[in-house]
This record gives sequence, structure tokens and C-alpha cells, in this order.
Amino acid sequence: MYSSISENRGIGFYSDLDSNTIISCVFARNTNNGIYSNYGYLTLSLSNFINNENSAIKEWSSGIEIDSCEFSYNSALVGAALYSTGYVRIDRSLFKSNTAEIKGGAIYSGSRFAAVNITNSVFFDNTADSGSVYFGYPTFIINTIIFQNNGTEAIYTRDGLLGSYNSLYFENGNNVTFAEDSHYSENFGHLDSENANGEVCDLYENIFLNPQLIDPANNNFHPLEISPCIDAGTTEAGLIDSLSDPDGGLVDIGIHYFNQNAVLTPRQTSNPSLFQLNSVYPNPFNSQITLSVEIPKPQPYTFFVHDILGRQISRKSYTLSPGNHQLSWVASENMAAGVYYLTLRSSQQSQSVRIFYVK
Repeated sequence: MYSSISENRGIGFYSDLDSNTIISCVFARNTNNGIYSNYGYLTLSLSNFINNENSAIKEWSSGIEIDSCEFSYNSALVGAALYSTGYVRIDRSLFKSNTAEIKGGAIYSGSRFAAVNITNSVFFDNTADSGSVYFGYPTFIINTIIFQNNGTEAIYTRDGLLGSYNSLYFENGNNVTFAEDSHYSENFGHLDSENANGEVCDLYENIFLNPQLIDPANNNFHPLEISPCIDAGTTEAGLIDSLSDPDGGLVDIGIHYFNQNAVLTPRQTSNPSLFQLNSVYPNPFNSQITLSVEIPKPQPYTFFVHDILGRQISRKSYTLSPGNHQLSWVASENMAAGVYYLTLRSSQQSQSVRIFYVK
């Protein structure tokens, strides 16, 4: 399924007993769930959920897998981004600025029997009275950034097991509230160990430092060169499937990895030849989107926009002087809402970023 499902006065997409795979879709401003799944298994990837009411996704009993999705500005009484009573697996996904009035600003998992596994994801600026993320049991959080969430605590575990490994917590109302019978709480947050980078951590290699990301407020969650997230993750058997960092180093914490092979040496820095994409904002966008880019030297640059099938939507050429530039693009009125790819190219380099157009 590839589509934009927006502004329905009710449920955006309803699934009853069936299993569904949803790829590269946008669910925006639906008033009673973006997706409602009743005993059907859901597989989601490369999709965006924005400003949906009464939970972006409500899933009953069967289970859901989420890969490379974004959830932002969704709302509900309970479980603003995801309300689930079944198995949950989440990988490389962003939960930003979702709000629940009672509990589960980002996620509410109500099952006492189905596992929740979250890897290499980011939870930022989610709000709930109790638990920006609210879990039944058992739950495993691995290589994930949880920072600047609002409310009594970032994570509330009702009962059973919570395992947080090689994750980062920073500036939350309170990091975790554990069930009274949880043995894990005895060592969580006690900074008496050291990880592979020499950072102080707890027994499970969780760290409690500023994640040093480029610009979270404008949706840029890439790590800076000084980020403690670099090489601080785990691929330990039993915690996460086999995963290797693309630069050959240890796995990084968070959605995006930092390519240490591309870091400029001091000699290169004095005469750089590669441009740097700083941010793309707003993303999702409704009409105009802006690319912030650092240009090292004057030369021709080409700005492209393609749809998910690779068809060219727009092309514009520039000759840019050294320094920071803001390149804007306005979507045409007849362009369909959905996922697109913005690319900046020079004779030496090409970089692309996924963008979401909503109407």
C-alpha cells in the first residue's frame, strides 16, 4: 500500500482480521485513529503519522512491526502514537511531540503477555501525565535515545520485566518508574560502570548524557561528531538481531549512524571539498520545504526532487558561494501527498533525504 490517507472524520484505515503491509504512506489529521487494526497483523515501513487524534495506530491483540516510521503531533487520552495490546517490534523510528492526556504519550502497551522490542529509535518531547512510554511486560529497549520527554516519567512499567540496554536518557521528567516487583531497577541508572567509549554508564551500558544531535527541534536527529551515541550501541546475541555499523565500527545509538570514515581530517578541513546537509525543515511540509546546506567552495550544484518510484518531480541548478545556504522548494498544487526524496548533487558528491508532503 502506497498512499496518503488524510483528514478523515473517523478512522483513516480499518483492518479487520487481515494481515496488512503498509509502505511509504502518510496518515495525517484523521480524527479517530490513523489506523485501526482488529486482530490482524500489521507491518509498517517508511511511513509518517502526523496530527492524528485518538491514537495514530490502535492495534488489538495480533501484533505490529514498525520500521523506519515517524510519529509526530498525534494525540489521545491513552497511547497517542501507538495503542497496542499485542506484540510490538519497533526499529529505527521517531516518536516526537505526541501527547496523551492520561498515559502513553508516545506508546501504550497494555498486554501482560506479548513482548515489546524497541531498537535504534528516538523518543523526543512526548507528553503524558503518566509515562511518555507506558508498558505492560516484557519490554526491551536497545540502542534507543529517550530525551526531553514531559510528565511524571519518560517510561512507566506497570509490572513485569523492563530491559534497557545501551540506550541514552537525558532531561526527562523522570527517566523510569518501575513496578514494585522489578529486579531490573536495582542496577538501572547506577553509574558504576564504563562503556567502550570510556563514558560512565550503568550495568546495562545505559548512558545519561546530552545526545548531541544536530537540530532535534527541526527534525534533524543525526549525531554530531562529539555525540556520546557514536559506537555506544550493542549487537549482543539475545538482545538484537545481527547488525553492523556501516562504517565498520560499533553500532551507534539512535536512528541515524555517524559515518566516521567520512570525518574530515584537520588537513582536509582547511580546504574541504564536500558539502554538508545540516537540516531539512519543516518535515513533514505542507507547501514549502527548506534545505540548509554548508557549501565548502564555489561550484555548480543541482537540486532534485523524486517520487518513491524514482520519477523526477523537480530540478534546479545553482552556483553557490562558500558558506551556509537555505534552498527552498515549493510543491505544486497538483502534486499528490506522500513520500518524496530531495537530493543535492555536485560533481563530487550526492546526498538525499526522505521528505513527507501533506495536504
